[in-house]
Order: sequence, then structure tokens, then C-alpha cells
Amino acid sequence: MTDHGGTRDPSFSFPEARTESAEPAIQVRDLHKSFGSRPVLRGLTLDVRRSELLAIVGGSGSGKSVFLKHLAGLIRPDRGSIRIDGIELVRAGSQQIRDLHRKMGYLFQDGGLLNSLTVYDNVALPLRETTSRGDEEIRARVTESLARLGVSGTESKMPQELSGGMKKRAGLARAIVEERSFFFFDEPTSALDPVTAMAIRDLIREVHDRWKSTSLVVTHDLRLVQKVADRVAFLHEGAIRRIGTYDELSRSDDSVVRDFFTADNIWMR
Repeated sequence: MTDHGGTRDPSFSFPEARTESAEPAIQVRDLHKSFGSRPVLRGLTLDVRRSELLAIVGGSGSGKSVFLKHLAGLIRPDRGSIRIDGIELVRAGSQQIRDLHRKMGYLFQDGGLLNSLTVYDNVALPLRETTSRGDEEIRARVTESLARLGVSGTESKMPQELSGGMKKRAGLARAIVEERSFFFFDEPTSALDPVTAMAIRDLIREVHDRWKSTSLVVTHDLRLVQKVADRVAFLHEGAIRRIGTYDELSRSDDSVVRDFFTADNIWMR
């Protein structure tokens, strides 16, 4: 396994971590979702171990982002079961869903910033909604998080004033500004330059390890997968085709899986 560490910025502090449990944190059974006549998820079944970092990879259109949005309760399945922290998400009431959302940090592909709020207010939003922190503590946390992502000085800007890469970094700053039981990262290194992408890889693993969160990363970035993932799930035609370590999947006897890793490794040379 490659080294998961990174150089920690001493100015960026994390609260104490929780203890682990052997019970799977996320259990998905026979998940189906179609948009019109187009099926996207076709019987997806998956267990995510508590406190693991699982990467989800696969070709474009395989359903990776759609699946992640199901876990966050942003999309309802046509049928199937999603159990998170013991709560059946599909049948959960509004209060249970709100309670689950308080445990989640989510990075959207485009950053997911609210256009009506400044960057500062976007990043501060989770702290204001789910904690009783005072204004000074919130300001300190927001400032630290933005600095860690290299977007200090953007606090007063509106999202439409930022480049795509800066929106992504500000969105990630919001996702990790507060301790969460679950982190869902949708293409965290897309639209970023190579140096920034490398720093983000280190930061994702650092945050995950410090808080012992259960983290899912949807990505096309196999460098990210190889560096940070405990396990990798290969999604193909709306279902999990193989799951294992990076090395196991890159040497898989399944040609569809093996060719995906081989092709990407050739491209990266």
C-alpha cells in the first residue's frame, strides 16, 4: 500500500476522532434507477466498511455520480435499499434525513456553491446550520479551511467570480470545514492543475484518517485511487462488477476491469 500521509499544515487543526465499529457503515442492496427510458443503476449492491476510504471507478456514464447522490439522499431510487448508519434511507422520515445530512460532507463535481452566497458564507454554511459555534470560531474555521485549499482571499467573492478550479477548491473547503462521519467526494481532482491535484489527494486521506470517517470518492483519477483508497469498486453498466484493492483490480482476471486500469496507466505515462 502506498503511503497515505501528507505534510500537515500545523495551522490546520482537527478535533479528536471517533472510535471504529465493525458494522458496515453503508449497505446498499439491489439499487435501480432509470431516467426516462435510460437505466443507469441496475441492481447495484455494495457494503462499505466503517472508517474505510472506498474509491468508485468506471467508465463515463456508468452511474458513479448518480450512485453517490443516492447515498446523500439527493435522488430517490426506483427500487432497492440504502442503509446508512442503521437508517433505511429510502423509508426515512424528514427528521432522520436531516440528522443524516448533519453527518455528511459532500463535494459536488462543480463545487456545488450557492450562487446567492459569498465564498465565505458558502463555507460557513455547515457550521451555522449544525453547530452552536460563535462567529469568531466560525471565522477561524472558515479561514483555516480556505487556506488549506489554497483559496485564501476569496472570502468576499461570489461563486460566479471564480474559475472552475477555484470553485472546486472552495467546495472542498466547505465539505471538510467540520468533522463528519461520512465524506462523499465527486471527482475531487477534476479541473485542477497537477500540483493542486496532488495536494488534494494528500488532504483527502489526511482528513479521512484523522476523523476515521467513512469516505467514498468517485473519480477518473487513478493516481488518486492508487494513493488514497483502501478498496476500489469498479462500476460497470450500473452494477458493481469487481471490488478489491487497487493492485487486485489492476491484475484482475476480468478483462473489462483489467483493461480499464491498463489503459489509464498507459495514458498516464
